[in-house]
Amino acid sequence: VFWQKEAMIAWIAAKNKGIAKIKEKIKTLSPDKAEPLLIEAGQLVKSLVDKWREKYYSRVYRKLMRVAVDGRYNPPISVENLLNASFLVDKDKEKQFDNLIDKLDSEYGEMVNFKVVKPVSPYNFVDVKLYLKEVL
Repeated sequence: VFWQKEAMIAWIAAKNKGIAKIKEKIKTLSPDKAEPLLIEAGQLVKSLVDKWREKYYSRVYRKLMRVAVDGRYNPPISVENLLNASFLVDKDKEKQFDNLIDKLDSEYGEMVNFKVVKPVSPYNFVDVKLYLKEVL
């Protein structure tokens, strides 16, 4: 799941008036004097996005796990990546899983974009441990 940059910027601006104030102040400053404010704004935006990512991840992951046999969280592949996960879905429940993804996608409208890759090998659900045998 990826957030849409323009929609997220609008959401952040609406949720936090402090960013708008910083943005206005930056316009009046020279680049060298604006740098600390840019850093402050960046940290504030990151904090808001991280909170939204955690909330969204929890909600979507839990709902998809109701249909999936198993699931694995993978590290985000970019800043825009809200949820990077693999789900093991029984063939009989594949349509139900797809419908749930469509429903979640429509709930968030322009805020996010779901990208689904399937079918893939279930390599995320296999743990292989290799041990070296002592060599004499």
